[in-house]
Amino acid sequence: ANADEWIATRPGSEMFLALGMARAIVESGWARVPARELADLLAPYSPELVEERTEVPAQDIVRLAREFASAEASLALPAGTANGHRNATSANVAVNILNYVAGNVGKTVRFGLGPARGRTSSFREIGEFTEALKRGVVELLLIHDVNPAHTLPTELGFEAALEKVPLVVSFATVLDETAAKAHLVLPDHHSLEAWGDHHTRPGVYGLQQPVMSPVFQTKATADVLLSVTKKLGGVVAARFAWPDFHMVLRDRWREIARRVDPGRDFEAFWADALRRGGTWTDVRAANVRLNPEELRKVTFEPPAFDGEREGSFTLVAYPHPYLYDGRGANRPWLQELPDPMTRVAWNAWAEIHPEAARHLGIRTGDVVRIESPAGSIELPAYVYRGVRADTVAIPIGQGHTNFGRYATNRSATPLALLPAARDEVSGARAWLVTKVRVGRTGARRPLPILQGADEDFGREIAEIICVADAREAEDHARRDVEQHPEALAEAAEDADPKSPYRWGMAIDLSSCIGCNACVVACSLENNVPTVGEEQCLKRREMSWIRIDRYFEGGENGAFQTVHLPMLCQHCGNAPCEPVCPVFATYHNPEGLNVQVYNRCVGTRYCSNNCPYKVRRFNWFEVEPEFPFPLNLLLNPDVTVRDKGVMEKCTFCVQRINAAKNQARADGRFVRDGEIVPACAQTCPTEAIVFGNLRDPNSKVSQLARGGRRYHVLEELNTRPAITYLKEVTHNEAVAKASATHARHGGGRSASPLPSPAPRPPQRAAQSEG
Repeated sequence: ANADEWIATRPGSEMFLALGMARAIVESGWARVPARELADLLAPYSPELVEERTEVPAQDIVRLAREFASAEASLALPAGTANGHRNATSANVAVNILNYVAGNVGKTVRFGLGPARGRTSSFREIGEFTEALKRGVVELLLIHDVNPAHTLPTELGFEAALEKVPLVVSFATVLDETAAKAHLVLPDHHSLEAWGDHHTRPGVYGLQQPVMSPVFQTKATADVLLSVTKKLGGVVAARFAWPDFHMVLRDRWREIARRVDPGRDFEAFWADALRRGGTWTDVRAANVRLNPEELRKVTFEPPAFDGEREGSFTLVAYPHPYLYDGRGANRPWLQELPDPMTRVAWNAWAEIHPEAARHLGIRTGDVVRIESPAGSIELPAYVYRGVRADTVAIPIGQGHTNFGRYATNRSATPLALLPAARDEVSGARAWLVTKVRVGRTGARRPLPILQGADEDFGREIAEIICVADAREAEDHARRDVEQHPEALAEAAEDADPKSPYRWGMAIDLSSCIGCNACVVACSLENNVPTVGEEQCLKRREMSWIRIDRYFEGGENGAFQTVHLPMLCQHCGNAPCEPVCPVFATYHNPEGLNVQVYNRCVGTRYCSNNCPYKVRRFNWFEVEPEFPFPLNLLLNPDVTVRDKGVMEKCTFCVQRINAAKNQARADGRFVRDGEIVPACAQTCPTEAIVFGNLRDPNSKVSQLARGGRRYHVLEELNTRPAITYLKEVTHNEAVAKASATHARHGGGRSASPLPSPAPRPPQRAAQSEG
């Protein structure tokens, strides 16, 4: 979604694009390594042939090859899970050939540093094991941390195979579909209650320790197995004589200590590993070389698809970004987290391109029937320009029949449409394997879409700037800072002159990837409840921060996605403050827009007056929203609100106060970086920076004076404390189209912006309220 340019290939044809680019690089003399031995292999893949197979124009193939080969650091990635087809290994080989001719092997591509999870069974072996279950040769089956009854294809027949096993024991933490069919369920500890470790990749060993006591009557699976061995007695009990799994773990880590730090005392090594969460050492990448003889054995053929019929669409079933394969579906804060691209919560949906939707007479929210040779499902459609016109994309993750109150019987899953197909070379499961028919049912099911529009209608909410203009703007800002090093950002004025602090935030749109981690972190830190699908349909969601997604530029591939975190702007001239009849919201000496819960009477005037729509009215009782054991996740440092009050972002004021109290005790001011709100702490790309705008040396102050800075709806003169940094793109056409769109007020009719009204006197506003 953050790509400068989207070039959509025909599904399953990515290998030919890679080979075509590799041929262009070798043929034009752009290769950075000797590649004469590849000439014969690549000869058939001319730009014209590749265009025919991929539907990517020949001139674009040559252009991409030139840019890829000339880049200082380039990297080609193979297709992910959703695009893994029956010939996926050959596709990965093609991608590695492209990386090789561009000189990336040993630089951006390093072998031998991948996951080191031990031996993992392939999908082929899972199928063979299922057949063994059906034959009745397995007398005891132990199932731990997997849910094959839900995730495996229906035609594999795993559920029927379980009935042939005399004793099935599940160590599930949740009564899922597989555990429901087990003869015995021995609930495992939650990961936060248990010891464990994980060898993630060579040189990296993660160590997990319990951070809370068990909530329920559970027992760690490893301790269950140790208890069984003690009951067996004899040689088995003598071999596994540890009192509990904690001691097993310590003994295992003695061996790790001998390998990675042989001269160190183990107790010191163990204490350090507990404190750091593991241990890691640098491991050199493996030296690899091109093997032309092996390459000649690879067949680069288009993958086969089931259900090839006229008018059919290629099915793309992709893992849900939050629920993954469904294992996160029982967590309400993930269910209510809107998808970063479609902004849909609590549901699955079928993504259909606008051109295909017009042909079928489908609108967003129309229920469609999707049929494949393996089965059929019904889902609401979502008309979306981010898919090809010949594909239908559906997220995996919903469709549980037994997985707790928040996931059971919710929506449908595309797993019912997929055959038990695999890549013949690796044995891995193939997902991009079938075509489907799409038809209207005549029914409608509104989707809880937590965003009003896909574009900002020229109001300069999400701004894009090309690389050249961004460099020029940053150079100008740098010179300005050098000439006036003590100058402050404009928003620094909006606090009491006697206060040393004006808290503010800078958000870099080029770094934000729309993952919504900040949304979950904010909700858990500040006791924000989830409200459910019905209330989301009424737009009564409660999240204090949201990630708006805007499409900027033209249609199809000529547009760019901008993710914009939106939260209370803590305005210096806040429209919400003068209209509150009871002074529940006011401006404190440090520039924060404060909300006093026990003073609020719920008039919602403040929400009506907020142009950013970031204030939330609480419609709900506390008890139904935090049923046991969810009440255990409440933060004791933050008030738990009840219905009838207005809520919003506080910049995690509890963390601000804690840092100020510590600084006061030490006889100093708060240091830059000492206060980190939950959203900034959790952001994986560090797109959010918080600090004191009155400190000219603070990072947030410097960013607020940078060349890419802007404020959302700046013309309203609300003087926000949040500075946004424009999205930077290499695609000058998109940047130009976005700027033109903004100058002309958008391409569609939009209500005119209201003129900023003079701020009324506080007394008059109170009287009017």
